[in-house]
Amino acid sequence: MEVLFRRSDGTFIVQKGGFPYHVQQGDPLYDALVNTEEVINAEMEPTPSAWHPPPITEVSNFQARAVLSRHGLFNEVDAKVKALGGEALMAWEYGNVVTRNGNLVLAIASELGLSESEVNDLFEEANEIMA
Repeated sequence: MEVLFRRSDGTFIVQKGGFPYHVQQGDPLYDALVNTEEVINAEMEPTPSAWHPPPITEVSNFQARAVLSRHGLFNEVDAKVKALGGEALMAWEYGNVVTRNGNLVLAIASELGLSESEVNDLFEEANEIMA
C-alpha cells in the first residue's frame, strides 16, 4: 500500500486496490500506518486550485445593448455596426443573441480597443441583466 499524501488534519491518502483511499482516525489502517516513516515523510496533499466558472459566451441582444448603454458605449457601437453594414448590421438589428467569439463582437471590440478581459467583463455583466 502506497501513501500518496498527508493532509493538514492529520489524516492521509493511500493507494488501496488501485484507488485513492482517505484514511481517517478510527480506521484500522490509521493506527497501523500513522507513525510510520512512509506517512511521516509523505508530501502534503496539494491544495486544489480555485474553481472559476467558464466565461459567458452568449447573451441576448437586449442584454448586450443594455450593458453597452450602461457603459456609455451603445451609440459608438451602433454607429460602427451601421458603418459595417451587411450581415453585421442584420445581426445587430435582428439577431436574438450576441456571441462572445463571433465576428461582430471581435471586430467591434478591436475597433474600440477593448481587451479580452474587458469584453469578458461586459459579457458577465450583461448576463446578469434581466428585462
